[in-house]
Amino acid sequence: MLCNCCTFLLSILTLTSPLWIWAWGYAFFPSSWGYTSVIVAMGWKQAGVINGRTPAAYLSYYVAQQKNPWKTIPDSVCVPSTVSFTPPYFDPYVWTQQENFCSSSNKFQIPRTVQVLKIMCILVTVAALCAALASFFVRWQGRYAVTLATFSTLLVFVFSTVAWSIFTAFDYAANLRSSNGSYLPVLLTGNSSTDFDGSWAALKVKDLGYGPAYGCMLLIWFFSFFSSILLVLAFVQMKREEVENYDYEQDEDTVDQVSGLHTSAADSDSKNHKSDPKFGEMESI
Repeated sequence: MLCNCCTFLLSILTLTSPLWIWAWGYAFFPSSWGYTSVIVAMGWKQAGVINGRTPAAYLSYYVAQQKNPWKTIPDSVCVPSTVSFTPPYFDPYVWTQQENFCSSSNKFQIPRTVQVLKIMCILVTVAALCAALASFFVRWQGRYAVTLATFSTLLVFVFSTVAWSIFTAFDYAANLRSSNGSYLPVLLTGNSSTDFDGSWAALKVKDLGYGPAYGCMLLIWFFSFFSSILLVLAFVQMKREEVENYDYEQDEDTVDQVSGLHTSAADSDSKNHKSDPKFGEMESI
């Protein structure tokens, strides 16, 4: 029960956490930027200080605290921008072309991997909730609760394995963690002019690490695997005890009662035949 409750709490954190990949203190930012199934880029604070000066002191734009869900990325990132960027900021068109996030008609497309990952996280949470509730009612419901808990925990294990496999196979996530790096989409805020206000840019990042959401999913996989083994063993033991404790004496009594009924019916038929006149004539013959 404890493992299933922990699994459910971890699934909530995984579903709501925006950080599958992150890094502390990267580039201009003393905070983290991360990837998730819901938010593609995230900054906790405004741009930090470098060599005693803020980026706004020598750039005409800066990046404020923001969260950028996938669905907010516009189609304009699929065409070259007219804005001049200063590294580590680049034209977001470079990002979308490198990761193949645009359709042939220059429409931004949310990667299918991201959508499937989000569905897997939801399924993990639902299955973990069922497993936790079933484990709670084992004392009162017995075999039925154990069966439901076992089945639900196995589903958690399967769904978490699929989610982990999908994420590790995602090319964009692998690029963010590689030494070559990739880009995170950010919104710029103008400093001395309004030319950059609301413009999208691609922040160059590399060597990012796995974030809390990824760690939670690994813990979910471990707890569900451990719980599945225990619940399967408990289910097998319960079935074995049902067979060993089967009331054979009651079965013998039932057989005797059925035999008695047959004997009574036979005697009754015999008496009926003897009382029949035709039966007497047959006997005399």
